[in-house]
Amino acid sequence: MDGELTVSATECARLTGISRERLRTWERRHGFPVPARTAGGRRRYALADVAAMISVRRAVDGGVPVTEAIARTREQGSGTADAAALAAGLDEAPLPTLVIAGPRPLTIVFANRAARSRGETPPAGSELGGELGEHVERAFSATDPVRFVRSPWSGDGVPVACVATAIDGAGGAALVALYDIETTMTQEVRATAAAARAELDRLETDLAERDAALDLSDEVARALRAYAGVEAIVASIELVLRRLGAVDVALAPYMAGQVVLGRSARGLLGPDMLTVAAHPDLATAVRDGEIATLAPDAAAGLEIPEGLGVVVVPATCAGEPLGVLLVVFDGEPALGSGAVRALATLGTALGLALMQERLLTDEAGGGR
Repeated sequence: MDGELTVSATECARLTGISRERLRTWERRHGFPVPARTAGGRRRYALADVAAMISVRRAVDGGVPVTEAIARTREQGSGTADAAALAAGLDEAPLPTLVIAGPRPLTIVFANRAARSRGETPPAGSELGGELGEHVERAFSATDPVRFVRSPWSGDGVPVACVATAIDGAGGAALVALYDIETTMTQEVRATAAAARAELDRLETDLAERDAALDLSDEVARALRAYAGVEAIVASIELVLRRLGAVDVALAPYMAGQVVLGRSARGLLGPDMLTVAAHPDLATAVRDGEIATLAPDAAAGLEIPEGLGVVVVPATCAGEPLGVLLVVFDGEPALGSGAVRALATLGTALGLALMQERLLTDEAGGGR
């Protein structure tokens, strides 16, 4: 704004460690800081004032009255700050930042918090050599007051941008080196890479679920080939318990609008008879031939013990409902798409087994 780089009140609070409310209180009572205003009346704070704000905050945190802290900062002159204020500002900067004395030998005289948190950053007092040192030396020798160069940091490929600024003083020239700077392009690439990783994770999970579903389907097919009727049903139920981590499984044949629930594999359910029309979730699953997943609250209506969820798998043959498989889980069932496909295949297989059992029963009783 008006040629100055500014930030919002929220960003200023993040950079300085001063809450928005505290900034407004200082502005109202002491006329500091002085934000610009947008056309909509929102405050915008000059980046050039951030170091001064941090200097005041640190002085106040150290017990100096606000009025005195602000006066001290103003006495330092507009746009300038002493070494302590400069260090305070750099220490709060979100980018890893080094202050380096040179030109020879190049020595790190200060590393801010973001730089110190990185294990590969040389400590203060270290000499800066290698390829990065060469880049920094070239920045010192530049005739322009500011020059940007890029270099890998410690050979690990992290980009470095050096801002070389000559500072006259007893300690000689100095410069500030900021490294690992994210550009808009870098952020876009990072976001694209994160999205690609998430998609890869999703595909890997889906592939694993598909493999598990195929394995279960193969085992069911083998059981149906090896057994017939009731034996095939029992073998299929044991497969579900073993492969899906269920706590219990029960097959309830469907007849005359009711499902006849015998004793379940682990004894948690039955015996019982459920009128399908009295249970909307069960009725929908039987009518549509679609798998239904019921959380513990909804499963309680099917006489499922408290805290257990259930997956209702219709067993159909040629579109005719012949029964339901109740797969019980501890808590709310969490099945991936592969497991759901496997249960759908199992429902079809159980429907065939139930139809076979019905035909065998009819034949034995002479009712063809």
